[in-house]
Amino acid sequence: FFVSAIELVDEAAAKLKMEITGKPTELDEIDSAVITLEMEMLSLKKDNDKFSKERLQKIENYLITLKDKQKIDGVNQEIASAICEFDQNRVDDNKNSILMSLQRQLEESHELQRV
Repeated sequence: FFVSAIELVDEAAAKLKMEITGKPTELDEIDSAVITLEMEMLSLKKDNDKFSKERLQKIENYLITLKDKQKIDGVNQEIASAICEFDQNRVDDNKNSILMSLQRQLEESHELQRV
């Protein structure tokens, strides 16, 4: 029973860490949009008509915004990962203290059974 409780704590901590340290969906979507727009931009650079030039300018401006957002989201992700690492250390500390406490309780119950 005690071991399975500790395993559940480990599993929950690992799941939380994966959620926090994994790449968020929003950042994935931004990355995809940047790639798509950069490909469109390369195609438009070959054209010299007015529409292509206007569209190219709009894409360049939008890419600046997206790349800034990418940087911000990346930093936020690093912060979340750092917080998770700190929390993981706390979980490990708590897990060890819980484990030691449970082991003491088990030893005490063995002692009582001997008497």
